[in-house]
Amino acid sequence: MADPAAEDVVKTAIRFGYPACCAESWANHLRRGGSDSLASLLAREDNAAMPAHTALGVLGLGPVRHAPCSAGCVATRDRSRAFLDLGRQLGFIEEMSWLEEIACWTVNASLVNGIAEITTAAFRCTWLSDEGPSQPRPAAPAPRPEKRKAAAITAAGSADILAELGIGFESAGFASPFAMRSRFSAVVWEQTAALRRATTAVHVGCGDGLLLQLLAQTKPKLKLYGTEEDTALAEAARQRLGASSPVLAGASIEALAALSRLVPGGIDIAFVDPERLGDRDALVAISAIARSIIVIGTDRSLHRFRDMDNLAATMGLALLPGRAARVSATLSPAMDRLH
Repeated sequence: MADPAAEDVVKTAIRFGYPACCAESWANHLRRGGSDSLASLLAREDNAAMPAHTALGVLGLGPVRHAPCSAGCVATRDRSRAFLDLGRQLGFIEEMSWLEEIACWTVNASLVNGIAEITTAAFRCTWLSDEGPSQPRPAAPAPRPEKRKAAAITAAGSADILAELGIGFESAGFASPFAMRSRFSAVVWEQTAALRRATTAVHVGCGDGLLLQLLAQTKPKLKLYGTEEDTALAEAARQRLGASSPVLAGASIEALAALSRLVPGGIDIAFVDPERLGDRDALVAISAIARSIIVIGTDRSLHRFRDMDNLAATMGLALLPGRAARVSATLSPAMDRLH
C-alpha cells in the first residue's frame, strides 16, 4: 500500500477495506517507520489469547484482510461478520461456516527478540520481524548500562521435543512424530463439519493424547475422552490433556464399558484406527456408544491399502458415501454391517 498511499494513507487504507479506526492506526504505524502489521499487537504486554480472526487475518486466512487497531477491535469483528454474511448470500454456506469456526480456535501469538510466531492446532507460522516493543526515546543521552552476563539458554532436549510432537508414534502406525502430528491435524481439518455438530468425542487408542489436544485447540467447548491400553501412554495423555479430558486405561472393551458408564447418554463421535482394535467386538462396542465413527488412516494402513476405501473394504466396513476420505472417513450408519 506504500506507493498509492503516499499522499493520504488513511483514505487508501479505507479503499483497501480497512475500518476507519484501523486505517488511522495503520497509517500512524507506517509514519513511525513500522512495517510488520502484527508487531504492535504481538508485542503487547498482556498475555491474553489473541482472537483468531485478528491473528490469522493479516496472514491472509479468515474473513479479515487488514491489520486491526487492537486485538478487540469492534469494527474488525463487524467487518468479519459482514464478510461471512455476504459469503452465505453468494452460496458459500459450508465455506463460511468453516471460516466462522476459525473464530473459536485457540490462537497463541507472540513477538520476542524479533521472532514473531502464531500457533494454532493445525499449523505454526514463524517469521523474522524487524520490529519489537516500542521504547520511549530518551530526551538526553542515557548513561551506558553496566555490562551484564547473558542469561544461560537451556536447549530443549529430545524428550521435550518428542513430548510436544507426540510420543508412541511407532505403535500408533506412523513413520515419525512429525508424520503423526501432521496426519492428526489433517484429520481435524477433514472432520470440521462433523465436529461442528458434536458436543462430545472419544479417541479410542488415543496414545499420548495428541489428537485429543488438537481437537481441544480447534473446538474448546468439545467434551473429550480417551482410551488407551498402554499405561505409560495413558499417563502421558493425562499430563497433556489435564483433568478436563478423562483418559481411561485398559483393554479396549474394558475401557469402552467404563466409558459407557461414565457417559450413559453416549458419545457423538468416536475416532478409531481399526487396525489397533484387535477384533470386531471392540468395533461393535464402539458402535453401541457412539453416534458416528470416524476411521483414521495411519502411515502403516495407507501404505498397505493405498487409500481409505481399500482399508475399509479389506476390513469389511462400509464408508459413508459422498464424503472426502483422504486420511479419515465416516463409517456408514448401517450398524448391522459391524456384526
